[in-house]
Amino acid sequence: MDTKNKILVGVNEAGDMASVSAQLVREWCNSNVIPHSKNGNRVLIRIDTLDLFLKVNEGKDLSQIQTLINPGFKY
Repeated sequence: MDTKNKILVGVNEAGDMASVSAQLVREWCNSNVIPHSKNGNRVLIRIDTLDLFLKVNEGKDLSQIQTLINPGFKY
């Protein structure tokens, strides 16, 4: 997967990047645990947002949504 020229990825690619399922990424978005955008029905996540989200939540069980930290981005 070549992401060097991308800014945004969909849930499938975000799941691949984070080694989790696309469904779990959707659950993060639906729970507002990770900042995201929508284009119609498509959910998009900034690659730098995903990277920081994973760093902030390193060592946690990523499927336990209630324990995850939203980094609270201000763009």
